Amino acid sequence: MPASGSALPDLAVTVRTDLLAADPGSSQVRLAVDGREVPVLVTARGRDLRVTAVHLPDDLRAPPAQPVTAAVTLLAAVRPPVPGPVRHVSASFAWHRVPPPPPPPPPMAATAEGFALAPGDGPVAGTGGPLTTYSLEFEAGTGDHPHAFAAEAEAALSDPRGWTAGGARRLQRVGREDADIRVLLATPATVDRYCARAGLRTAGRYSCWNGRFALLNADRWNGGAAAFTAPLADYRAYVVNHEVGHGLGHGHVACPGPGAPAPVMLQQTIRVAPCLPNPWPSP
Repeated sequence: MPASGSALPDLAVTVRTDLLAADPGSSQVRLAVDGREVPVLVTARGRDLRVTAVHLPDDLRAPPAQPVTAAVTLLAAVRPPVPGPVRHVSASFAWHRVPPPPPPPPPMAATAEGFALAPGDGPVAGTGGPLTTYSLEFEAGTGDHPHAFAAEAEAALSDPRGWTAGGARRLQRVGREDADIRVLLATPATVDRYCARAGLRTAGRYSCWNGRFALLNADRWNGGAAAFTAPLADYRAYVVNHEVGHGLGHGHVACPGPGAPAPVMLQQTIRVAPCLPNPWPSP
C-alpha cells in the first residue's frame, strides 16, 4: 500500500498479501475517495492484487487548477484461488493530485541579425488611436531568459498606465522583423554599436533609440540604476516605456518640480531628483 502523502498519477493501488496467490474474481475490494465509493478493476499480480479506479467523480477526474489532496480508504477481503484463509486488508492514505505542467513556450525564431524573436502576435492594447506594432527581440549572453524578458516587456507596454492611456494610441506585439519598433534586449557592446549608428554614445551604460531599434542595455535591465530608487520591476517598465517613447516621437523632458512623479521621458537612469521615480507615461 502507498504511504500517506503518496503522489499517484492515477488512482491505482497494489494490495500486498502473504498468500501464495490471490484470486481477483472472488476477492472483495471497496475503494472510497473523500468518502465516496468508486468502482474498481481488480487484477492479479502473483500473490498481490492490483486495484485501479475505473471511474472517479468528475471533480476528481478533471485536471485540477490547483493542487488538491483526497483521502482514500481501501477495504479488501483477499481470497486465494483454492480453499484457504481469507486475508483482510485495510488502509488509508492521502492522494495528491497536481495540475498538469504548462505546455512549453513556443520556440523563438531568429532574426537576420541573429537575435531571438518572440513568435506570434499579441493582443492589441488600447482602445483608440493609431496602431503601432513592435517586436520583442533578445540577444544571447544578456543574463536573462528570452521568454521572461518578452513577457515582462509586453506587460509593461500593455499596461493601461502606458502609452495607450486615454485612447491616444494602440500597441501590438508582432512576431515579425518589420514591426514599427523593434525592442531589443542586448549586451552593452551591442547596444553601443547599434546606438553609434545614430551618433549616440551609450558608453556601455545606457540604452537608446537609434531610429529602428529601442535598444535596452542588459546591465541596466538586470541591475537597474542607482538614480532610480524604486524596485527593479519598475525600472524595467521605465526603460521599456522610455525607449519606446522615443520610437513614438517623444523627446527628453525635464523634472517639473520637487516631489512630482518623474515624466517617463526624463532620463531617469542618469538623474531622477528632485522628482520621484516613475515608470509610466500616465501614472
